[in-house]
Amino acid sequence: MPQPRLKIMLVEDDTIIGRYLSEVLEEGGYDVIQCLSNGSDALRAAVPLKPDLVLMDISLPGDIDGVEVARQFKTLHDLPVVFITAHSDRKTIERARDADCYGYVLKPIIDAQVFAAIEMAVQRSNLEGKVRASEEELRLLSAHLQTAQIGRHPARRVPRARAPPKTAAFVPPLVQIGAHDSPSAVLDAIPAQR
Repeated sequence: MPQPRLKIMLVEDDTIIGRYLSEVLEEGGYDVIQCLSNGSDALRAAVPLKPDLVLMDISLPGDIDGVEVARQFKTLHDLPVVFITAHSDRKTIERARDADCYGYVLKPIIDAQVFAAIEMAVQRSNLEGKVRASEEELRLLSAHLQTAQIGRHPARRVPRARAPPKTAAFVPPLVQIGAHDSPSAVLDAIPAQR
């Protein structure tokens, strides 16, 4: 069964670059679901289009730039964003990093770099999704175990681990502990410290 094509939303204000990227991505096996020219349109389009990844320029016309759009995509939709930009100054790179972008490709565009950035972003996004699912499963299991213990022993508290004594007690080799001995029987078998 063939794998579904990755759905990419492209946000690029330069129509020539946008057309070029769309063609390259389509030829590379990706599905460019829309090419938008500003951040506000991209934010509105994210919900109905449901992209798997956003490929976006940082410098966009309007009141919101690509870095701020990426922050909102991450917060609202948990969408991975790969930046394609001509800006390589330290401040822009730091802003992109702080927006938790998944990749950063400099213009002029080299097709192989775009494909590599996309594949790395998809891999990271998939791994993060698995981690979130595992954390949620662990949280539910923990809540279930706490509920089960409280339900079994409503009058008893769950015992907490005790700190080890400052000096360890000597256990004579003659003390035998059976597999079915209760904790109190085991403690009674240990001689008291002097």
